[in-house]
Amino acid sequence: MYSTKRFITLTIGFMAVTIVANAQVTIKDAWKAIVKVVTYDDAHQPLHEGTGSFIDDKGTCVAPWSVLKGASSAIVTDSKGKNWEVQRIAGGNSNYDLVKFTTNANKVPGYMTTAQEATLPGQTLQLRHYTTNKKATELDVVVTKTDEYESYLYLHLAIANDSARVGLPLINQEGALAGFTQRGYGPKDTTICAIDARFIDKLTLSPLGALTSDMSDIHIAKAIPENESDALNYLNMIATADSATVITAANDFIAAHPDNAEGYVIRARKLSDLKHFAEADKDFATALAKAADGVSTMTLDEVHNALSSAIFQKSVYAAYVPYEPWTLDRAADEAAAAYAIKAAPFYMLQIGRCRFANKQYDEAYKAFMQITKPVADTAGVGDWSDIARAECWFYAARALEQGGGDSLQVIAHIDSCLEVCPKPLNASTAQYVLERAQRLQAAGLYRQSALDYIQYEALVGTRNLQPQFFYIREQVELEAKMYQQALDDIRTAIARAPKVSLFRVEEAYVLLRTSQNEECVKACEALLREDDQNMAAYRLMGLAYINMNQKAKGAAYLK
Repeated sequence: MYSTKRFITLTIGFMAVTIVANAQVTIKDAWKAIVKVVTYDDAHQPLHEGTGSFIDDKGTCVAPWSVLKGASSAIVTDSKGKNWEVQRIAGGNSNYDLVKFTTNANKVPGYMTTAQEATLPGQTLQLRHYTTNKKATELDVVVTKTDEYESYLYLHLAIANDSARVGLPLINQEGALAGFTQRGYGPKDTTICAIDARFIDKLTLSPLGALTSDMSDIHIAKAIPENESDALNYLNMIATADSATVITAANDFIAAHPDNAEGYVIRARKLSDLKHFAEADKDFATALAKAADGVSTMTLDEVHNALSSAIFQKSVYAAYVPYEPWTLDRAADEAAAAYAIKAAPFYMLQIGRCRFANKQYDEAYKAFMQITKPVADTAGVGDWSDIARAECWFYAARALEQGGGDSLQVIAHIDSCLEVCPKPLNASTAQYVLERAQRLQAAGLYRQSALDYIQYEALVGTRNLQPQFFYIREQVELEAKMYQQALDDIRTAIARAPKVSLFRVEEAYVLLRTSQNEECVKACEALLREDDQNMAAYRLMGLAYINMNQKAKGAAYLK
């Protein structure tokens, strides 16, 4: 019995030693951890080749950043000759010329941890190349001196400044990774240097770090931050990136945090952008189920509203792509479900937008009017701002207008919109002034309309207006008998677009209306010199001569 126990103990001990020998290496078998890295561009043409090292038993590698720069894909070949794909970039720094990345290696021949002690002058390190031959000889190099470099060390080595020895790992006597060689760039450098491998521990991704130029210069997918909150911040930051980047990151987030509805919503939005509506719908359904459990960072009402927004976007901008379950009625229902959970004004606004887009103008009008007034913050969402209320008054005006409501009531709603806008008005709220000017013009209230057009110019700036604006305002001013203003405006339009004959004919007309007959004739003659078939010029010149009691001459031009 005793011998059996002893045998079992020895066997277990032997197995443990075997596992260690095939994982964290000693200096003797450090070659097992060294890998060859080959990178490829967008066309899958070879880009760079370099040397790296496994740094854990999960297939995580570190290599020179310059090897991965510009790469769209990469392959790692281990010491047994097996190829593994580079999957995610986990951190990198061009200044240190180091990058960390994950692979799909399910079992590594060996790995090296980072040396935790500083390398001292006089120490001997081993320079390692990639090889599949365990008997291959490697070069021992001596550290001649060290310089401090941003809290780490820059090692100077007693070895020639040879490009064949750049970008290689250095291993200390304990079998730990001590550094990566770099070319000496000083004018008198004849030897190679190395960057402290301890910096590898700092190669992580934060939400902002993932968006740096160092990371964007590598086109392989990035790992999401480990912290859930940081990962969500990163996902929101890259929301406008290309679809593959966003969906890959969302997939990673869902794998790491499967109970958080927000990951499914982010992926669903991007799938919807790609017009994969059925897949997006499934993700939204999962998100609703996850949010209902109350453990997600996204609440149930927020998921309902996100689904409503996605359906709205599809219905308005991609109605030509068939997906029967997503209708504007459903979009309104999802917004209503959100409002039933939390009476937030912006959910009611979404209901109104959906009804308006579905040409249900009466229902849209009721929804918009419901949130035009100040309301108590019973939903805990903060104040319903004056800007938001102004928008709702304008939406209500548009719904009433489209539903065939009284035009003066429409104008009154825009008046209310402008009343609640923060004062003084500025360029961001000037559009409401323009909208009122147009409706006053249509209602025949020309003087009020002209005053709004004048105010609009003051708000947005004269230089930001097109010639057509001055032509439109001139016509309003003419109807309002504001003749000098009309003449000034049409001449401004001409100054900005001198080749547009319509504006010059209009100038002649204003001169005729204001009994400036001789000036009208001159304007018409200038037009006819350029185009002798301009019928409007002949007509106006004829009328001007008649006004000057030259009836025969006037009749000839009219004829």
